[in-house]
Amino acid sequence: MPLKKLLSHENNMIWAIFHTTPEMPTYLVAVMIAAYHGSSYENRIANIWCREFLAKQLDFALDIADKVKMHFRYLLEFSTLKAEPNVKHVVIPGYQHDDMENWRLLFYR
Repeated sequence: MPLKKLLSHENNMIWAIFHTTPEMPTYLVAVMIAAYHGSSYENRIANIWCREFLAKQLDFALDIADKVKMHFRYLLEFSTLKAEPNVKHVVIPGYQHDDMENWRLLFYR
């Protein structure tokens, strides 16, 4: 979910408060913790994550990710980019699952 606000706390700690996540079944929840590189194309709709050495080869994947995002926009009738959910696309070499579905986190081989 998008960041709602940051709060400073003692000992140089910062609390990050996020908007409430919509209800969903627990089997659709996914978390990714990795030292991956994120794309930073300012004019792109989508964001994609991969190993840093693959970043220059992601133009095709970014085109697909943009089309997926546009499809969600059409399907869910979002009127602005700010109202749309944040969808992350992750490239994982050797990823084994073809049928795993997670809302807002898409994995690719």
